[in-house]
Amino acid sequence: MLKPVQNRRYWFMVMVQAFLFFLAPFTRDHPPLLFLFIFGLFGVFGTVILTIWEARLPRLPALGSAAVAVVTGVLAFPELRLEEPIMGYLMACCVAYAFFILIAIVSIGADVLFRERVTLDCILGSISVYMFLGMLFAFIFGLLAFFLPESFDYAPRGESPVRLHLNDLLYFSYSTLTTTGYGDITPAHPFVRMVATFESVVGTLYIAVMISRLVGLHVAEKGSNAA
Repeated sequence: MLKPVQNRRYWFMVMVQAFLFFLAPFTRDHPPLLFLFIFGLFGVFGTVILTIWEARLPRLPALGSAAVAVVTGVLAFPELRLEEPIMGYLMACCVAYAFFILIAIVSIGADVLFRERVTLDCILGSISVYMFLGMLFAFIFGLLAFFLPESFDYAPRGESPVRLHLNDLLYFSYSTLTTTGYGDITPAHPFVRMVATFESVVGTLYIAVMISRLVGLHVAEKGSNAA
């Protein structure tokens, strides 16, 4: 049974996620910044594992996926600077990170949804889940790019098509999640188009469901205080 966690520090997770969000574009031209990016990911990992531990959720999948993500990330790191990296490392890294992020979404989402009162920490937790959704689909799109080489159309500044990097995938994922859709990176394969459409639907429904839940909790709390 899910145990409510007190004194959760989702503000730290949101701050780290925002930091990684703005750091990712610079890792492409400045490889040493990847160390800082990976260090930030460790902070996210630790916070998610602490959340799962205190909430008495299944711990083995989270610990296992985190360990695999760290190992594959270390193995893939030297290859991220090459034009033709070892795909096996990057694919394993994408799978491990996607699985861990999925666990984080379920764990934090359950903790937020089952809260009995609205707090700042609860709101920050819902924001963290939304940020994780964009990360999850970014790694999913990365896997699709491995299996379907022509899954995206992307030719920056009129140049020939290039391989998408992590910051490109994050950019496309969050643009799709928020239904912004600038159009500079477009899904070319029919299946990738359906995944992108599904992400936009998930993003819209998440906002609607989470807002209704938080408003409902706030109204119920005010009613109980008035009584």
